Amino acid sequence: MKRSRQTEWWQNLALLVGSVVVFLLVLEVAVRVALPGKVQGWPPGLFVEDDALGYKLATKFSGLQRSQEFDVAVTTDADGWRFDGQQAVPSSATANHSILLLGDSFLFGWGVPWQQSFASRLQEQVPPGWQVVSRGVPGYSTIQERLVMEQEIADGMVPDITLVLFVIDTDLWDNAAFNATGPAGYYFYRGQMFHSPLTLMNKLRALLYEKSESYVYFGRLARNSALGRKLLDKGGARSSLSILQMDESDAHWQQTLSELTLMREEAAMRGSVFGIVFVPTKLQVYPSLLEQAQQAYGLTGHYDRTLPQRILSDWAARENALFIDPMQELSGDRSNYFVADGHWTSTGHAIGASAVGKNLKSSGLLR
Repeated sequence: MKRSRQTEWWQNLALLVGSVVVFLLVLEVAVRVALPGKVQGWPPGLFVEDDALGYKLATKFSGLQRSQEFDVAVTTDADGWRFDGQQAVPSSATANHSILLLGDSFLFGWGVPWQQSFASRLQEQVPPGWQVVSRGVPGYSTIQERLVMEQEIADGMVPDITLVLFVIDTDLWDNAAFNATGPAGYYFYRGQMFHSPLTLMNKLRALLYEKSESYVYFGRLARNSALGRKLLDKGGARSSLSILQMDESDAHWQQTLSELTLMREEAAMRGSVFGIVFVPTKLQVYPSLLEQAQQAYGLTGHYDRTLPQRILSDWAARENALFIDPMQELSGDRSNYFVADGHWTSTGHAIGASAVGKNLKSSGLLR
């Protein structure tokens, strides 16, 4: 009797495990059929370790960046910078004048074909003989952008104009994170990058992310649900919105402005005009979204949508640097930003590049 009960228990357990496995397989097939190739985000292997920067783009990489909003090819050249995959990126040495762009995922061209990115659109705005050189890596802080600038100068680049695409999230909070850990704060496993040590759970997550589209899809659904936002994102929302409150972000601003000052001084030593291109967030551009975010997360207090611009424009005036803010041009249509993650769509890139091109021309810098 005892043996039969044990046998029955093991049979029931096997049936349960088998049922779960079958269910998960059916779920995986259903997601792949219903959403073919629309779930995964960054292609594995895009990022590689770097001793100075923590990470960088892999050289000669080719893959697809996919979501339910876009499906675009990502290709890097022999130096590890994104380009169109067809023509080698011309060196600034082959042009009479050059513009060096430094930035994060906005400059990288998140979610848009390279030909529709800010850098490509700006290239269309400049006169013949000018070369736009883009150095954008998703997630880079101002500190990392400064290091890239120093590397480019060490390699012989002397740009006429140096522009930083400034994004308040990465240029403030990521500065603090990089300053705390340095380049050692990044971990790699199965072509994926983590910001915490490689525990068994992180390795399992990497494997599931690589192999299971249902895991990625339903994980995103959970995070985007009302309960998920309440449990997981309230702190992140408060952190992001606190950038619009001076008393909450003053220390981060001081560090970031110090980094920008170092970059301006380095540019001045090379005879390069230095400037900031401000990239406003959706919450800044559309006041109704800011109000909705406050209500959704139960956040009170006064949030000043134009505080970052005033801080940066005041700094630029003191430092004799350019400051370009395309916020007004971007405010006309919500299609300028992706709905899910808030990056520029192809129209947003075109509007941003047009605003910068007009400013540089009116300033007499594109001679």
